[in-house]
Amino acid sequence: MRILGGVVIVAVGLMLAGCAALTQAAVTLEELEVDRLVTSDVDPASTPGFVNDPQTEVDMIGDEIPYSTIDGASIRYQGEWDDTSIYLGVVDTATVRIITLLPDVPDGWAAGGSLGNTVFGLATGTDGKMNVQYVPHGTAEVPEGWIALSDWIIVRP
Repeated sequence: MRILGGVVIVAVGLMLAGCAALTQAAVTLEELEVDRLVTSDVDPASTPGFVNDPQTEVDMIGDEIPYSTIDGASIRYQGEWDDTSIYLGVVDTATVRIITLLPDVPDGWAAGGSLGNTVFGLATGTDGKMNVQYVPHGTAEVPEGWIALSDWIIVRP
């Protein structure tokens, strides 16, 4: 069965002095561009593949993310996109989160996620358009208009 990551969270983080506020934008599915999500055959209850990659020093982001919800041992750095550091992490055993560290905001971060190990996307820019997607089956094949940032993340210019 083909699984479409039907849950798309568009998150914008507003951070002040180490305090993070996460806002979910109120937009239509058309505006979220849900039809631009890739599809995946990966079991939503499966452990995300990126946690099998060894955690290195670059994956450690310190106390900037509340580890009470995101397992610090699961966090993996994915790359830089649009002046934003992008990481993946897991809540529980399979719920994936994209974590973005905001470059010009001290201790600033934002996160968006899926229900399980499923495809989802979020916007990191100011236009509200989805430009980052987590792809649980890997990025061997990338849709037209997108590029692979890592083995698990695709981005759109």
